[in-house]
Amino acid sequence: MKRTMQIAAVMTLSIAAGLALSGRIRAEIADEVYAKLDLFGDAMAIVQNHYVKEVDITELIYGAIEGMLAKLDAHSSFLPPRAFNEMQVETRGEFGGIGIEITVRDNWLTIVSPIEDTPASRAGLQAADRIVGISGKSTKDMPLEQAVDRLRGKIGTEVEISILRPTVKKVKDAEGNETEDVKWSDPFDVRLVRDKIRVRSVRHEEMEDGQLLYIRLMQFQQQTGNDLRAILDTNRVNDRKGLILDMRNNPGGLLDQAVEVADIFLNEGKIVYTDGREPAMHKEWFAKARGGEPTVPIVVLINGGTASASEIVAGALQDHDAATVMGSRSFGKGSVQTILRLRDGSGIRITTALYYTPNGRSIQAEGIVPDIEIVPQPELENLITREKDLERHLEFGEDGSPAVQKNGDSQESITERFQKRKDAIQNSEKPASDLVLDAAVDYLLQRGAYAADATSAATPAATVKAK
Repeated sequence: MKRTMQIAAVMTLSIAAGLALSGRIRAEIADEVYAKLDLFGDAMAIVQNHYVKEVDITELIYGAIEGMLAKLDAHSSFLPPRAFNEMQVETRGEFGGIGIEITVRDNWLTIVSPIEDTPASRAGLQAADRIVGISGKSTKDMPLEQAVDRLRGKIGTEVEISILRPTVKKVKDAEGNETEDVKWSDPFDVRLVRDKIRVRSVRHEEMEDGQLLYIRLMQFQQQTGNDLRAILDTNRVNDRKGLILDMRNNPGGLLDQAVEVADIFLNEGKIVYTDGREPAMHKEWFAKARGGEPTVPIVVLINGGTASASEIVAGALQDHDAATVMGSRSFGKGSVQTILRLRDGSGIRITTALYYTPNGRSIQAEGIVPDIEIVPQPELENLITREKDLERHLEFGEDGSPAVQKNGDSQESITERFQKRKDAIQNSEKPASDLVLDAAVDYLLQRGAYAADATSAATPAATVKAK
């Protein structure tokens, strides 16, 4: 008991000393904070001494930090070392690996697609290949995260994977109905040397015999702005009739890249600003004239999966009348998270401010409302979870200040809604075409452009107010 109390006392003093040294506790509340830290030390000592089994002290501390941040809003959280490292990999968009997108199908690790010009693509790996072994270990029922850890590694190191390849033949049954007969090859091994892998966040293609340039922006990583500018330059966007910027289901990413992307389309004016409790959190970002900005008509596509950084871009272009926003209301995540690394490699993600569009609109829990609203499948739209549906989301109170709302959906409700949406998608007929994209094409080519109401009925675009 004495040793446990000493551990707790030392840890409490260490936490208090760290807080004092960092200058993060205001003098007027310091005494109260230190008293509560003593209380925390007492509680931890009791758990260490009386719990039915010995508990790892790191797990206790991590659990305490998680619980503390869970009392804040929905986007403040604790990141254990592994999660913190994964977050850095995602934002960099680069890692050492073999270059495949993978998922789990029928309890087996399955290749969704190889990434172009990577060890996987050069070795001839194909979509639908099953990875049944990694370095001699079976992947049957292997968690996806564990598989990713085994495939990634230091650049220049080797990894051996065992592959089963499907062969699909169309056959007819006795009644003449066509079915697929899938046969699997014998396992074969492929030895790969890990290389630097860049995850593409921007893709593009020409549409309508080159009259339009379509750009799909999937997330905001460190190279997103540079990649987008290169696409616009090499594809002579201003020689075309229009540009479609598709940010549907873009979850966001780095703020500086959202600013850079918006700046590519704007030659002046405010892009976004933030405001928070601390004066230092009031910041503004402005566009600069660089030359070569697109001058053709632009349509931006958004939906309920368009969040955070992508909402900043859509809001900036909308406020400056630089683009017509089309689709359905965006997610509504307009809060700023600051990520701080702790001394053991873990981290804290904490909400420090809110985003506002150039005209002063708050994105938080409101989202971006499209100029032309198109809802192709209303029954699925109603099952989308947005920021305002989250328990402990931030929303403006009557006094105009943000407050945590505790009346959102529970995690169980959100999970249930997600499953209902997943089931509905699987059971519904796949649309013959992308109604929103088709509308954008028609709008830019001025050939009977239309918008769809909640029942997906086509109506003339002239009846819909558009900026």
